[in-house]
Amino acid sequence: TLPDHHRNGLGKAILARLSQDLGAPFDERKMQRDLDDLYGTGVFGVLDYEQIKHDDGLELLLHTPENPLGPHYFRFGLQLEDNFSGDSVYNLGVRHTYMPLNDYGGEWRNEFQLGSNPRLYSEWFQPISIDGRWFISASGEWQRRTVQLRDAQNITSEFIYTGDLFRAEFGHQFGAHGHV
Repeated sequence: TLPDHHRNGLGKAILARLSQDLGAPFDERKMQRDLDDLYGTGVFGVLDYEQIKHDDGLELLLHTPENPLGPHYFRFGLQLEDNFSGDSVYNLGVRHTYMPLNDYGGEWRNEFQLGSNPRLYSEWFQPISIDGRWFISASGEWQRRTVQLRDAQNITSEFIYTGDLFRAEFGHQFGAHGHV
């Protein structure tokens, strides 16, 4: 069973990601692996469970607190590069991630960078199956950066690249080992 605050669509997604079979003997190793995978999604705080014995069997109570840092996550960055020969790069960036957007664990990420290489990026990631394995994703990016061509010791030419990129993806995640 799940706590009251997860008896909705997110609760169904949690249960769909558990590999423990109902009616089968409890496998503590499987449960710990499942909880580690759930924790890795970033949606939850520290996960735990307790076993409650009843006359007719065992009840497993999952403790799935929401992540105390979320649902808005911010990351800030500073890049300082200088070779003391007149070539320097300075950038200041921020990333905002909002998750979960919905019961399936959707995620929206935005990045903004000012400085030598300005950049804007936005991505929407949406699982489309209750167990989170199938997904769709859409993203867009604009950036401007200086590109230098060099010989062994000197800059031979320099140009400014400005471009944008739009992408749509459909895929399947294979656990923590990757996706296609």
